[in-house]
Amino acid sequence: MSLHLKRVFFPWIVLFLLSVILSAAIVAEAHPKYGPKATPLINDHQYFRGAVASDFWRLMPFYVPQRNDYACSVASIAMVFNAAIKSRARITDTERNITQDMLLESIREVPLRELVSKEGLQGRHGLTLDELRAAVEQTARSQGVRAHVTAHSFRNRSLEEFREILRANEENAADFLLVHFVQDDLTGARGGPYAHISPIGAYDGATRRVLILDVDREWYSPYWVSDGDLLAACNHVTKLWGAGGLVHIRFDSTGGSPR
Repeated sequence: MSLHLKRVFFPWIVLFLLSVILSAAIVAEAHPKYGPKATPLINDHQYFRGAVASDFWRLMPFYVPQRNDYACSVASIAMVFNAAIKSRARITDTERNITQDMLLESIREVPLRELVSKEGLQGRHGLTLDELRAAVEQTARSQGVRAHVTAHSFRNRSLEEFREILRANEENAADFLLVHFVQDDLTGARGGPYAHISPIGAYDGATRRVLILDVDREWYSPYWVSDGDLLAACNHVTKLWGAGGLVHIRFDSTGGSPR
């Protein structure tokens, strides 16, 4: 090879080798999408071969992604109210599904639109556990349905109490649970903590695992986690959102007072 050709090709060879080394380094640093605490539903769906799983089958037709990185609360509330209202036997062709935009228009007691916007509100994005409860209560009023809404914090409560709420919810087709938790405690995502909200899709009491229908659909599909790990993720105190927990929504399907 002539000296001229060596001068031409040598820099390109060096760049190629550097790109190979850099690519290998990136691959070596890559982490699994799901950490050891989370098992994707696609890899483990044995539970649904024998369980009734009423919440799961009512929620799945209305499973939507959050509209932006901060709108997990709005997506979760829309899913639950669609599952409760729009899955009844008779609906008319004039009934629209409840959308995240509709909720942003109707919920004003909590500054939801600002809190889930890219700009945020006074440096904060997302809802606390109590704000989530208030947003759910206002959604029930705006939709004209009767619902009893309770926020459960577990900072001073036991794992067995947590499990009892999960068990009772799995057996009752008229109620749903939203979970407020630190997502990266379960998924292993780097850069957190990421306070997050999603519906609970199912609880397998035999294996003591909870199915999270994570509305962060850009990154995740539904996944199982142990009830103990989920409780720890709920109790993880963050600076802006405090501790998480469960918001329990009991709907009255008959038009009377909620049970």
